[in-house]
Amino acid sequence: EKINNGLKQANLQVGKIMRSDLVAAIYNNKLYRGKVLEVDNDKKKAVIEFLELATEEEISFDKLRVLPSSIATIPEIGRASCRERV
Repeated sequence: EKINNGLKQANLQVGKIMRSDLVAAIYNNKLYRGKVLEVDNDKKKAVIEFLELATEEEISFDKLRVLPSSIATIPEIGRASCRERV
């Protein structure tokens, strides 16, 4: 629940994206915590490892949000913790 509440605050788009950054990312119209694995500035996309989904996907920069610090240190929980994107 703390993750879901924290994700509700993830409204700011990210600025400069670097490898290993923790972000909130929109995936399947839901917001999840993720870690940046690769960055392609030319395509404006990044490969994101989704912490609760155990999957990696290439996501466009416009679908990445600043991850609130209140939920950045919560360990992976191995199940989907997300909220509907409104």
